[in-house]
Amino acid sequence: MSDTPVLKDLYGIGFSPLSIRNKKYAYDEELLANKEAGLIAIFHEDGSVISAEHILRCKLHLEKFTQNCLDDNTLCRVFKISPDDNLVQNITHTMNIFSNSIEFENGTEPLSFIRFDFDWDCFQKKNGVIFDPNMIKVKINFTVKAGEESQGYDIEEKVTDINTKAYALKYDWHTEMPDEEYSITINSITFEFPDGFDASKIGFVLYDILFGVK
Repeated sequence: MSDTPVLKDLYGIGFSPLSIRNKKYAYDEELLANKEAGLIAIFHEDGSVISAEHILRCKLHLEKFTQNCLDDNTLCRVFKISPDDNLVQNITHTMNIFSNSIEFENGTEPLSFIRFDFDWDCFQKKNGVIFDPNMIKVKINFTVKAGEESQGYDIEEKVTDINTKAYALKYDWHTEMPDEEYSITINSITFEFPDGFDASKIGFVLYDILFGVK
């Protein structure tokens, strides 16, 4: 008879961090997570959620955007949009990532072009392998105002192309308005997935958006 011990069925216990979207239930310094993207953060008693990974992503994103502007000779005034106060937004088909439009003032300087840069990840949920999002499209609707005049614009691009381009802004009005205040309002940003895109198997998440105007 063998003296080798027989292993019985083993039972373990696991702990899951609180989801970031449930941060209102968190205690000070409690560990939080975005479980879709695997992002870890810490909750603070003042209500803030801090993630070293997210801070690093924002820094690298801004550096990349700045380099793209230098390469294209399109240095500009830069704005940052965080689409979700939970640090990461899970994107679904045709969902407008904004519940309300967002207006940005630009003083009396006319706007000649705009460019966008999205920080996103697309991956297979089963194993985390990066998935090619080439057929996913992004649609952006925005309005430029100068005094009482306004002009609407629509941009539609593949998500793999939107970060590489600057878009000229042409106006219907033909008179110079040097004393008028210019502003830009982002009305909606939506993503469209191709036929056959299985959201139960493929994750598409958005971290933040940079856009520049001049």
